[in-house]
Amino acid sequence: MNSHAQAASAGASGALRHLEIARGMVITCGPLEPEQASSALHSAPGLLRVVHVQRGCCVVVLSDGSREELGEGGVALLGPSVDCLGTEMRWGSVAGLVLAVDGRRLPADIRRVFSSFEVNLEAIARLVPAERPIAVARANTELARVFAETYPLVGEGNVGYLRLKAIEVLRCLTTLAGACSHGCGGQRRSSARVRHVQVALRAQQEMIRDVSRPKTIPTLAAICGTSPTVLKEAFRETFGVPIYTWYREYRVRLAAEALLESDLPIAEVAASVGYSSPSKFTKAFSDTMGTTPREWRAAGGVSDARPPLQAHHSRDSFAPGMRGRRP
Repeated sequence: MNSHAQAASAGASGALRHLEIARGMVITCGPLEPEQASSALHSAPGLLRVVHVQRGCCVVVLSDGSREELGEGGVALLGPSVDCLGTEMRWGSVAGLVLAVDGRRLPADIRRVFSSFEVNLEAIARLVPAERPIAVARANTELARVFAETYPLVGEGNVGYLRLKAIEVLRCLTTLAGACSHGCGGQRRSSARVRHVQVALRAQQEMIRDVSRPKTIPTLAAICGTSPTVLKEAFRETFGVPIYTWYREYRVRLAAEALLESDLPIAEVAASVGYSSPSKFTKAFSDTMGTTPREWRAAGGVSDARPPLQAHHSRDSFAPGMRGRRP
């Protein structure tokens, strides 16, 4: 078994995990035991659930008494009114993933990304036939690919990439529903958009990997396999701000946390986020936080001039936020 397959297996064979990847979007992944399935597949107004079986075979038991068998690789949809009582195992253990999307709770930035990717939740919901409130998606190599790439990310807890994969799943289902009516040109634009998001996310991961050694834009572009121009365009398109602005603010806010949580000298804090020059660090800090590092520490992190967190750092933003990250 290769490393990717091992990671995928680990992502679905351990304890059941629940990850909120955005407000209104939750991924549940792991062993689908009968007693756990009812909570993972519970119904709620506006809630759409996508079920994928990675290993084994089970029967989804619905509240109306009907049953739907899902084999390995099977994909099922449950609409908002469908209540699941649990699962029955056909043989051995069963592992898989449930993506639950509550269209009423999605934040504005996620809705904009949905629009960019031509994701249509209403069209997906129409895949569920009225006479039988569950639909099993036919064999689809693109869906299989996306799910295979998703399981390792659950094990890593990589929320940013999981959002992207969840959106790719929904995009595939929208296509199955026949909602994408823009022809080949629209598909090419969507492919380019996916590529831009992937480039931006890869660059962001590289930037936060070791903030004590900042990378230049040409270096980041080379790592991402693209040009500096495309990288800057992709990052602004995905996160809404220039890449340099995001990078500087990210490092400064890490420094701001360190100043409050440690007694390290300011010069050492500056070096920990890649500033060898105290004067440059002070200017970057003042521009971002509205006060100097020394004043920030003395005031316990309170500053009347401190600018608010931008949308691209929001917990519900499509971008993986900086919360909880440490240098």
